[in-house]
Amino acid sequence: NNYLIKEEFNSLNKHFPITTTSDNYFILDNGDYLLSRNNNESEYAIIAGNSIANDFILNTSIRIGPSKKKNKSVGIILKAQKDGQGAIIFEINSNHSFRIKELKGDKYKIYGNINNGWNKTEALLGEDKNNTIEIRSKNNLFIFIINEIYVASFENNDYKEGYNGLIISPSTKARIGYYHLREDSTKYTATNNKEINNIPSWQKENTTEYNS
Repeated sequence: NNYLIKEEFNSLNKHFPITTTSDNYFILDNGDYLLSRNNNESEYAIIAGNSIANDFILNTSIRIGPSKKKNKSVGIILKAQKDGQGAIIFEINSNHSFRIKELKGDKYKIYGNINNGWNKTEALLGEDKNNTIEIRSKNNLFIFIINEIYVASFENNDYKEGYNGLIISPSTKARIGYYHLREDSTKYTATNNKEINNIPSWQKENTTEYNS
C-alpha cells in the first residue's frame, strides 16, 4: 500500500499547518499535533496536504482534552471537494459517542435523527483518553473502527475522490498522536469481498440538516 501521509508529528511537516492566532493554536508538542480552537462560535476544518484519495485506509489517534465546554468534538474529514461544497465527516466526542454527517453546500446533513445523530458506544474512551480510529473507504463504502472495534459502515456515492483532514469544534482542545493515510490498492476476491459485504450496515434513519 502506498502511503500518502505517514505523519508522527515529531517534526515540522508539509501536511498539517502550524499556526498561533487568537482563534487557533495548532503546534507540535511532545510528539502530538496539539489543537486548541479558541473561537467559541465556529468549528474549524484542516485539509491535509497531499491527501486526495479514492480508495484508502486512514489511521489516526485522537485525544480530546478536558475543558468546561460540554459538547467537545473532533472529526475526520473524508473526501472533501475542491469547491468546499461537499465532504463526509466522522466525529467523536468526549461523551463516548460518534456520528456521521455530510456537508452539502453550506449545510450539514446528519445521519440519524436521534440525539442529533450521536451514537453511544463502549468502544470510545472518555475525555483525555487516546482513541485509535481506522476508516476504510472502498468502492464508496466507508467502514469505521474505533479502538479495534467495528462501530459503523456507511455507503455514499456522491464523491469519487477528495481531500482528507481534521475538524475541531469551538472551544475544544485535542491531541492527534499520528495520522496515516494510504491508498488501498487491494484487488478484492470473491472471498474477501464477501467478508466486507457481510459487515452489518449502520442503518441511517431520517436525516436532519443544519447550517455549517
